[in-house]
Amino acid sequence: MRSRNFTRGPAQFNFEAPAFTPWPADEYREVNKLADAIHGEVCLYKHLPSGEERAVKKIQNDRLQFPDRYANSCSTVSENPKIEINVMNHLTEKITETGENGHIVKFINVHQDKNYTYVVSEYASQGELFLLCKSEQEANHIKGADRGFTEAQGKMYGCQILAGIETMHRYGVVSRDVSLENVLINGEGNVLLTDFGQAVPVFDRNQAPGTKATYTGLAGKETYRAPEMYEGSYFAEPVDMFALGAALFTLVVGTKPWDKARNTDQSYRYLSVKGLKTGTPGSFKNLTGAWGVPISTEFDDLLTGLLNPDPSKRLTIADAKKHPWFGGAAGSTAPSTTLTLSVQVEQSDTTASTSGDALEECEVVSTPPSASAAV
Repeated sequence: MRSRNFTRGPAQFNFEAPAFTPWPADEYREVNKLADAIHGEVCLYKHLPSGEERAVKKIQNDRLQFPDRYANSCSTVSENPKIEINVMNHLTEKITETGENGHIVKFINVHQDKNYTYVVSEYASQGELFLLCKSEQEANHIKGADRGFTEAQGKMYGCQILAGIETMHRYGVVSRDVSLENVLINGEGNVLLTDFGQAVPVFDRNQAPGTKATYTGLAGKETYRAPEMYEGSYFAEPVDMFALGAALFTLVVGTKPWDKARNTDQSYRYLSVKGLKTGTPGSFKNLTGAWGVPISTEFDDLLTGLLNPDPSKRLTIADAKKHPWFGGAAGSTAPSTTLTLSVQVEQSDTTASTSGDALEECEVVSTPPSASAAV
């Protein structure tokens, strides 16, 4: 039975689907498994003719055709691998045409045999930003500093995540699942957004040109999920900006801001009462200060704008790019900067759909983050 919270909306993508060609098994050698996914697994393969390492998502054909059949009965969201393939192909075509970086993982090909579909994309050798952030927090904890990345490092990553969101929105796509788990880091240390199985169109092509689509239903991981998704119909673009705010908080502070953006959550309720609900800066600075993780006034102001519960008052991409914390120059034109991390970790077999929700709980408001409250 489908959950009542599965997405509802009139808009559909009209992107041309890529051709499914036979799986050239003699051209690929499997190296190792990288991660589990909702509808299969992601493995590292070597493409023998080119010598390139490539990521291959292997999906049972039945799951490709009927993804909702395999949704967990307790799940409130559904991922569609066909949408993921079509969106990744569409975005890759667009950024290839323009020659821009895009900060989107590049689609290479899709193959099929009688049992499986193989979605081939570029390989991001440093893995999930989620895992790098977790490792950074753990290393800092050993040094006696319970925090994530420095604001300078968070700014580098955040600038590129924002550029990736801008690329998606420019070409008519909203992820609705922006999270540190869905941000990959390539060999040069740069951001690539991935996992578009819950994506939706910006515009409703059944309406007058330029009419933005509205949706109901949940998507994404709890921590990153915007409050309006619990309350009825919503426009999709502000949802990605809210998720960006939650990601930036986690990157810098080293723990998530809340379990979910609902008044039943103690941390979210505290922030709302202290100014988040009215858009008044200071609540994040007070909270993290109580945790022993000081943040700048500019960062507090950015978080207040990105995480505003009212989507009509939330910072847009243009607003965020001009924000002082980003230096007023963030976005797709920002230089790709390689970051030297204090700790490098291997990609683990994490489940893409649940790893964000499996984070250990935030400490109570008055308690600073500890190892048990890490990302």
